[in-house]
Amino acid sequence: MATISDDAASLYRRRFGTEPQTTVFAPGRVNLIGEHIDYNNGPVFPAAINLGITLCAGPSADSQTHAISAELGEGGPFSLPPELPANSSWSRYPAAAAWAIGAKSPLNIAVSSTLPAAGCGLSSSAALLLAAATAWNHVDRLGHTPTKLAQLCQLGENHYVGVNCGIMDQMASACGVEGHALLIDIPTLEITPVPVPEGISVAVLDTGVPRSLAESGYNERRAQCEEACRILDLPSLREANLPLLDLIFDPTVKRRARHVVTEIQRVWDFRDALAAGDADRIGSLMAASHASLRDDYEVSCPELDEIVSAAYAAPGCIGARMTGAGFGGAAVALVETEHVTRFLHSVEQYPAPGVKGVNRTFFACQASQGAHIVAMDRPKVSL
Repeated sequence: MATISDDAASLYRRRFGTEPQTTVFAPGRVNLIGEHIDYNNGPVFPAAINLGITLCAGPSADSQTHAISAELGEGGPFSLPPELPANSSWSRYPAAAAWAIGAKSPLNIAVSSTLPAAGCGLSSSAALLLAAATAWNHVDRLGHTPTKLAQLCQLGENHYVGVNCGIMDQMASACGVEGHALLIDIPTLEITPVPVPEGISVAVLDTGVPRSLAESGYNERRAQCEEACRILDLPSLREANLPLLDLIFDPTVKRRARHVVTEIQRVWDFRDALAAGDADRIGSLMAASHASLRDDYEVSCPELDEIVSAAYAAPGCIGARMTGAGFGGAAVALVETEHVTRFLHSVEQYPAPGVKGVNRTFFACQASQGAHIVAMDRPKVSL
Protein backbone atom coordinates (compact mmCIF):
# COMPACT_ATOMS: atom_id res chain seq x y z
CA MET A 1 0.00 0.00 0.00
CA ALA A 2 1.22 3.47 -0.84
CA THR A 3 1.83 5.87 2.03
CA ILE A 4 -0.49 8.69 0.98
CA SER A 5 -0.15 11.97 2.85
CA ASP A 6 -3.26 13.71 4.21
CA ASP A 7 -1.25 16.94 4.37
CA ALA A 8 -1.99 17.79 0.74
CA ALA A 9 -5.78 17.73 1.26
CA SER A 10 -5.58 19.78 4.46
CA LEU A 11 -3.25 22.27 2.80
CA TYR A 12 -5.60 22.53 -0.19
CA ARG A 13 -8.55 23.36 2.05
CA ARG A 14 -6.60 26.00 3.99
CA ARG A 15 -5.11 27.64 0.90
CA PHE A 16 -8.02 27.50 -1.52
CA GLY A 17 -11.05 27.28 0.80
CA THR A 18 -12.71 24.36 -1.00
CA GLU A 19 -12.45 20.60 -1.27
CA PRO A 20 -10.05 19.17 -3.87
CA GLN A 21 -11.76 17.29 -6.67
CA THR A 22 -8.85 15.08 -7.74
CA THR A 23 -6.16 13.37 -5.66
CA VAL A 24 -3.13 11.65 -7.19
CA PHE A 25 -0.34 9.59 -5.68
CA ALA A 26 2.91 9.28 -7.63
CA PRO A 27 5.66 7.14 -6.10
CA GLY A 28 9.32 7.80 -5.75
CA ARG A 29 11.60 5.09 -7.01
CA VAL A 30 14.68 3.23 -5.95
CA ASN A 31 16.94 1.67 -8.55
CA LEU A 32 18.25 -1.73 -7.52
CA ILE A 33 21.00 -1.74 -10.14
CA GLY A 34 21.75 -0.10 -13.49
CA GLU A 35 22.76 3.48 -12.69
CA HIS A 36 23.45 6.20 -15.27
CA ILE A 37 22.80 3.83 -18.16
CA ASP A 38 19.21 4.68 -19.09
CA TYR A 39 20.42 7.56 -21.26
CA ASN A 40 22.92 5.14 -22.82
CA ASN A 41 20.15 2.73 -23.97
CA GLY A 42 20.99 0.25 -21.22
CA PRO A 43 18.51 -1.88 -19.24
CA VAL A 44 17.61 -0.69 -15.76
CA PHE A 45 16.06 -2.32 -12.70
CA PRO A 46 14.06 0.18 -10.62
CA ALA A 47 11.09 -0.27 -8.32
CA ALA A 48 8.44 2.30 -7.52
CA ILE A 49 8.18 2.57 -3.73
CA ASN A 50 5.30 3.19 -1.36
CA LEU A 51 6.54 6.70 -0.54
CA GLY A 52 6.02 9.59 -2.91
CA ILE A 53 4.06 12.71 -3.81
CA THR A 54 0.39 13.27 -3.02
CA LEU A 55 -1.20 15.98 -5.18
CA CYS A 56 -4.67 17.42 -4.64
CA ALA A 57 -6.24 19.52 -7.39
CA GLY A 58 -9.37 21.44 -8.24
CA PRO A 59 -10.45 24.12 -10.70
CA SER A 60 -8.77 27.51 -10.48
CA ALA A 61 -10.93 30.60 -10.01
CA ASP A 62 -8.92 32.52 -12.60
CA SER A 63 -6.87 31.78 -15.70
CA GLN A 64 -3.74 30.73 -13.81
CA THR A 65 -2.61 27.56 -12.08
CA HIS A 66 -1.72 28.15 -8.42
CA ALA A 67 0.46 25.69 -6.52
CA ILE A 68 1.44 25.26 -2.89
CA SER A 69 3.63 22.63 -1.23
CA ALA A 70 3.58 21.48 2.38
CA GLU A 71 7.37 21.26 2.28
CA LEU A 72 8.37 24.08 -0.09
CA GLY A 73 5.66 26.69 0.35
CA GLU A 74 3.96 28.77 -2.32
CA GLY A 75 5.02 28.19 -5.90
CA GLY A 76 4.94 30.70 -8.72
CA PRO A 77 1.60 30.80 -10.59
CA PHE A 78 1.58 30.05 -14.30
CA SER A 79 -0.78 30.25 -17.26
CA LEU A 80 -1.60 27.51 -19.77
CA PRO A 81 0.29 26.83 -21.88
CA PRO A 82 3.18 27.66 -19.54
CA GLU A 83 5.62 30.17 -20.94
CA LEU A 84 9.36 29.70 -21.32
CA PRO A 85 11.70 30.35 -19.63
CA ALA A 86 10.40 28.40 -16.66
CA ASN A 87 9.85 30.25 -13.40
CA SER A 88 12.51 29.71 -10.75
CA SER A 89 10.25 28.21 -8.08
CA TRP A 90 9.47 24.52 -7.50
CA SER A 91 6.23 24.99 -9.48
CA ARG A 92 8.27 24.79 -12.67
CA TYR A 93 7.87 20.99 -12.34
CA PRO A 94 4.05 20.92 -12.54
CA ALA A 95 4.36 23.64 -15.18
CA ALA A 96 6.69 21.33 -17.14
CA ALA A 97 4.13 18.54 -16.93
CA ALA A 98 1.37 20.87 -18.12
CA TRP A 99 3.56 22.14 -20.96
CA ALA A 100 4.48 18.63 -22.11
CA ILE A 101 1.05 16.99 -22.03
CA GLY A 102 -0.90 19.97 -23.38
CA ALA A 103 -2.97 20.67 -20.25
CA LYS A 104 -6.08 22.75 -20.87
CA SER A 105 -7.64 23.46 -17.47
CA PRO A 106 -6.01 25.84 -14.96
CA LEU A 107 -5.92 24.17 -11.55
CA ASN A 108 -5.34 24.90 -7.91
CA ILE A 109 -2.73 22.40 -6.71
CA ALA A 110 -1.52 21.38 -3.26
CA VAL A 111 1.22 18.80 -2.83
CA SER A 112 2.96 17.02 0.00
CA SER A 113 5.62 14.34 0.11
CA THR A 114 6.29 11.24 2.19
CA LEU A 115 9.75 10.95 0.69
CA PRO A 116 12.49 11.82 3.22
CA ALA A 117 13.79 14.92 1.44
CA ALA A 118 14.05 16.52 -1.96
CA GLY A 119 17.39 15.65 -3.50
CA CYS A 120 17.82 12.39 -1.58
CA GLY A 121 18.06 10.33 -4.77
CA LEU A 122 14.57 8.77 -4.76
CA SER A 123 13.41 10.84 -7.74
CA SER A 124 11.06 13.29 -6.07
CA SER A 125 11.20 15.46 -9.20
CA ALA A 126 9.91 12.67 -11.46
CA ALA A 127 7.19 11.85 -8.90
CA LEU A 128 6.08 15.50 -8.85
CA LEU A 129 5.97 15.64 -12.64
CA LEU A 130 3.99 12.38 -12.82
CA ALA A 131 1.58 13.51 -10.10
CA ALA A 132 0.80 16.71 -12.00
CA ALA A 133 0.63 14.97 -15.38
CA THR A 134 -1.69 12.25 -14.03
CA ALA A 135 -4.00 14.90 -12.55
CA TRP A 136 -4.25 16.83 -15.85
CA ASN A 137 -4.56 13.60 -17.83
CA HIS A 138 -7.60 12.79 -15.69
CA VAL A 139 -9.17 16.26 -15.51
CA ASP A 140 -8.75 17.03 -19.21
CA ARG A 141 -9.48 13.44 -20.31
CA LEU A 142 -6.37 13.32 -22.45
CA GLY A 143 -6.20 9.53 -22.53
CA HIS A 144 -2.44 9.13 -22.22
CA THR A 145 -1.15 5.71 -21.14
CA PRO A 146 1.33 5.44 -18.24
CA THR A 147 4.20 4.91 -20.67
CA LYS A 148 3.18 7.94 -22.71
CA LEU A 149 2.91 10.05 -19.54
CA ALA A 150 6.44 8.96 -18.61
CA GLN A 151 7.73 9.98 -22.04
CA LEU A 152 6.00 13.35 -21.87
CA CYS A 153 7.26 14.02 -18.35
CA GLN A 154 10.80 13.27 -19.49
CA LEU A 155 10.26 15.73 -22.34
CA GLY A 156 9.11 18.34 -19.83
CA GLU A 157 12.07 17.82 -17.54
CA ASN A 158 14.52 17.89 -20.46
CA HIS A 159 13.20 20.87 -22.38
CA TYR A 160 11.19 22.90 -19.87
CA VAL A 161 13.10 22.43 -16.61
CA GLY A 162 16.43 21.98 -18.41
CA VAL A 163 17.63 18.74 -16.77
CA ASN A 164 18.96 16.31 -19.37
CA CYS A 165 17.68 13.21 -17.55
CA GLY A 166 16.93 9.78 -18.97
CA ILE A 167 13.53 8.13 -18.79
CA MET A 168 14.07 5.54 -16.05
CA ASP A 169 12.70 7.64 -13.19
CA GLN A 170 9.55 8.61 -15.05
CA MET A 171 8.91 5.05 -16.22
CA ALA A 172 9.31 3.67 -12.70
CA SER A 173 6.99 6.28 -11.20
CA ALA A 174 4.39 5.88 -13.96
CA CYS A 175 4.44 2.11 -14.46
CA GLY A 176 5.26 0.62 -11.05
CA VAL A 177 3.74 -2.75 -10.15
CA GLU A 178 3.05 -3.53 -6.51
CA GLY A 179 5.45 -6.14 -5.13
CA HIS A 180 7.69 -6.06 -8.22
CA ALA A 181 10.81 -4.40 -9.52
CA LEU A 182 10.75 -3.41 -13.18
CA LEU A 183 13.32 -4.60 -15.68
CA ILE A 184 13.03 -1.86 -18.29
CA ASP A 185 14.77 -2.23 -21.63
CA ILE A 186 15.25 1.42 -22.50
CA PRO A 187 15.40 1.29 -26.35
CA THR A 188 11.97 -0.38 -26.57
CA LEU A 189 10.58 0.66 -23.15
CA GLU A 190 9.55 -2.97 -22.74
CA ILE A 191 8.84 -3.66 -19.06
CA THR A 192 9.30 -7.03 -17.38
CA PRO A 193 7.93 -6.97 -13.80
CA VAL A 194 10.15 -9.12 -11.59
CA PRO A 195 8.80 -10.15 -8.17
CA VAL A 196 10.88 -9.09 -5.19
CA PRO A 197 11.27 -12.48 -3.49
CA GLU A 198 9.57 -13.12 -0.19
CA GLY A 199 11.99 -12.78 2.67
CA ILE A 200 13.86 -9.86 1.07
CA SER A 201 13.20 -6.25 2.02
CA VAL A 202 14.36 -3.08 0.29
CA ALA A 203 16.08 -0.59 2.60
CA VAL A 204 16.81 3.02 1.71
CA LEU A 205 19.71 4.70 3.48
CA ASP A 206 19.54 8.46 3.03
CA THR A 207 22.87 10.09 3.81
CA GLY A 208 21.21 13.44 4.49
CA VAL A 209 23.56 15.03 1.95
CA PRO A 210 21.33 16.78 -0.61
CA ARG A 211 22.27 17.17 -4.22
CA SER A 212 20.70 19.27 -6.92
CA LEU A 213 20.44 17.26 -10.13
CA ALA A 214 20.50 20.32 -12.37
CA GLU A 215 23.60 21.75 -10.64
CA SER A 216 25.48 18.47 -10.27
CA GLY A 217 27.75 16.82 -12.80
CA TYR A 218 24.85 14.89 -14.35
CA ASN A 219 24.79 16.81 -17.61
CA GLU A 220 28.57 16.66 -17.78
CA ARG A 221 28.55 12.86 -17.43
CA ARG A 222 25.97 12.55 -20.15
CA ALA A 223 28.04 14.75 -22.46
CA GLN A 224 31.09 12.55 -21.80
CA CYS A 225 29.11 9.45 -22.78
CA GLU A 226 28.04 11.20 -25.97
CA GLU A 227 31.68 12.04 -26.66
CA ALA A 228 32.58 8.35 -26.25
CA CYS A 229 29.91 7.44 -28.81
CA ARG A 230 31.28 10.04 -31.20
CA ILE A 231 34.81 8.65 -30.87
CA LEU A 232 33.62 5.07 -31.36
CA ASP A 233 31.10 6.02 -34.08
CA LEU A 234 28.28 4.25 -32.23
CA PRO A 235 24.66 5.32 -31.74
CA SER A 236 24.89 4.45 -28.03
CA LEU A 237 27.25 2.82 -25.56
CA ARG A 238 24.97 -0.21 -25.46
CA GLU A 239 26.72 -1.28 -28.67
CA ALA A 240 30.20 -0.94 -27.12
CA ASN A 241 32.34 -3.58 -25.43
CA LEU A 242 35.45 -3.39 -23.25
CA PRO A 243 38.05 -4.08 -26.01
CA LEU A 244 36.50 -1.34 -28.15
CA LEU A 245 37.07 1.21 -25.36
CA ASP A 246 40.84 1.03 -26.05
CA LEU A 247 40.13 3.38 -28.96
CA ILE A 248 39.29 6.13 -26.45
CA PHE A 249 42.46 7.96 -25.40
CA ASP A 250 40.90 10.50 -23.07
CA PRO A 251 41.18 8.69 -19.69
CA THR A 252 38.12 10.39 -18.19
CA VAL A 253 35.87 9.65 -21.15
CA LYS A 254 37.17 6.07 -21.18
CA ARG A 255 36.32 5.59 -17.49
CA ARG A 256 32.80 6.91 -18.04
CA ALA A 257 32.26 4.53 -20.94
CA ARG A 258 33.73 1.60 -18.98
CA HIS A 259 31.17 2.14 -16.23
CA VAL A 260 28.34 2.07 -18.74
CA VAL A 261 29.54 -1.09 -20.51
CA THR A 262 30.14 -3.02 -17.29
CA GLU A 263 26.95 -1.77 -15.59
CA ILE A 264 24.80 -2.93 -18.51
CA GLN A 265 26.20 -6.44 -18.11
CA ARG A 266 25.64 -6.28 -14.35
CA VAL A 267 21.92 -5.61 -14.90
CA TRP A 268 21.50 -8.78 -16.96
CA ASP A 269 23.53 -10.77 -14.44
CA PHE A 270 21.50 -9.31 -11.57
CA ARG A 271 18.24 -10.39 -13.22
CA ASP A 272 19.52 -13.96 -13.36
CA ALA A 273 20.87 -13.87 -9.80
CA LEU A 274 17.59 -12.53 -8.42
CA ALA A 275 15.60 -15.20 -10.27
CA ALA A 276 17.89 -17.88 -8.86
CA GLY A 277 17.86 -16.43 -5.35
CA ASP A 278 21.67 -16.32 -5.42
CA ALA A 279 22.35 -13.97 -2.51
CA ASP A 280 26.13 -14.10 -2.88
CA ARG A 281 25.94 -13.13 -6.55
CA ILE A 282 23.42 -10.37 -5.84
CA GLY A 283 25.75 -8.94 -3.20
CA SER A 284 28.84 -9.04 -5.39
CA LEU A 285 27.04 -7.38 -8.31
CA MET A 286 25.73 -4.56 -6.14
CA ALA A 287 29.19 -4.05 -4.65
CA ALA A 288 30.76 -3.94 -8.10
CA SER A 289 28.13 -1.44 -9.25
CA HIS A 290 28.92 0.90 -6.35
CA ALA A 291 32.66 0.63 -6.96
CA SER A 292 32.20 1.47 -10.63
CA LEU A 293 30.01 4.48 -9.82
CA ARG A 294 32.60 5.63 -7.30
CA ASP A 295 35.76 5.09 -9.34
CA ASP A 296 34.83 5.16 -13.04
CA TYR A 297 31.78 7.44 -13.06
CA GLU A 298 32.84 9.46 -10.01
CA VAL A 299 29.34 10.25 -8.75
CA SER A 300 29.64 8.89 -5.22
CA CYS A 301 30.81 10.82 -2.15
CA PRO A 302 32.40 9.91 1.21
CA GLU A 303 29.02 9.73 2.95
CA LEU A 304 27.62 7.30 0.37
CA ASP A 305 30.76 5.16 0.51
CA GLU A 306 30.58 4.96 4.29
CA ILE A 307 26.87 4.13 4.32
CA VAL A 308 27.42 1.31 1.83
CA SER A 309 30.29 -0.06 3.93
CA ALA A 310 28.07 0.14 7.02
CA ALA A 311 25.32 -1.76 5.21
CA TYR A 312 27.61 -4.66 4.28
CA ALA A 313 28.72 -4.86 7.91
CA ALA A 314 25.14 -4.91 9.24
CA PRO A 315 23.07 -8.04 10.04
CA GLY A 316 21.11 -9.53 7.17
CA CYS A 317 22.60 -7.47 4.34
CA ILE A 318 22.51 -9.18 0.95
CA GLY A 319 23.85 -6.26 -1.08
CA ALA A 320 24.10 -2.47 -1.10
CA ARG A 321 25.05 0.37 -3.44
CA MET A 322 24.39 4.05 -4.03
CA THR A 323 21.19 4.73 -5.92
CA GLY A 324 20.08 7.69 -7.99
CA ALA A 325 22.22 10.31 -9.65
CA GLY A 326 24.71 10.47 -6.80
CA PHE A 327 26.66 13.47 -5.52
CA GLY A 328 24.90 12.80 -2.20
CA GLY A 329 21.48 11.30 -1.75
CA ALA A 330 20.79 7.71 -0.78
CA ALA A 331 21.99 4.13 -0.96
CA VAL A 332 19.80 1.06 -1.44
CA ALA A 333 20.24 -2.29 0.27
CA LEU A 334 18.56 -5.66 -0.10
CA VAL A 335 18.14 -7.17 3.35
CA GLU A 336 16.80 -10.40 4.79
CA THR A 337 13.40 -9.35 6.11
CA GLU A 338 13.82 -11.15 9.42
CA HIS A 339 16.87 -8.98 10.15
CA VAL A 340 15.68 -5.66 8.73
CA THR A 341 15.08 -3.99 12.11
CA ARG A 342 18.53 -4.97 13.37
CA PHE A 343 20.02 -3.96 10.03
CA LEU A 344 18.56 -0.46 10.18
CA HIS A 345 19.58 -0.02 13.81
CA SER A 346 23.14 -1.06 12.99
CA VAL A 347 23.47 1.32 10.05
CA GLU A 348 21.99 4.18 12.06
CA GLN A 349 24.88 3.89 14.53
CA TYR A 350 27.50 4.33 11.84
CA PRO A 351 29.00 7.83 11.90
CA ALA A 352 29.00 9.93 8.75
CA PRO A 353 32.54 11.14 7.94
CA GLY A 354 33.04 14.86 8.42
CA VAL A 355 29.33 15.60 8.81
CA LYS A 356 27.80 16.76 12.08
CA GLY A 357 24.12 17.33 12.65
CA VAL A 358 23.10 15.85 9.30
CA ASN A 359 19.55 14.53 9.33
CA ARG A 360 20.02 11.04 7.94
CA THR A 361 17.00 8.81 7.32
CA PHE A 362 16.94 5.01 7.14
CA PHE A 363 13.84 2.99 6.36
CA ALA A 364 12.50 -0.14 4.73
CA CYS A 365 10.01 0.24 1.88
CA GLN A 366 7.90 -1.82 -0.47
CA ALA A 367 7.53 -2.00 -4.22
CA SER A 368 4.45 0.04 -5.11
CA GLN A 369 1.88 0.76 -7.80
CA GLY A 370 2.70 3.56 -10.23
CA ALA A 371 1.08 7.00 -10.38
CA HIS A 372 -2.70 6.77 -10.01
CA ILE A 373 -5.86 8.58 -8.97
CA VAL A 374 -6.76 7.79 -5.36
CA ALA A 375 -9.94 8.21 -3.36
CA MET A 376 -9.57 10.33 -0.24
CA ASP A 377 -11.97 10.33 2.69
CA ARG A 378 -13.98 13.52 2.74
CA PRO A 379 -14.79 15.23 6.05
CA LYS A 380 -18.42 14.90 7.07
CA VAL A 381 -20.38 18.12 6.88
CA SER A 382 -23.08 18.73 9.50
CA LEU A 383 -26.33 20.07 8.10
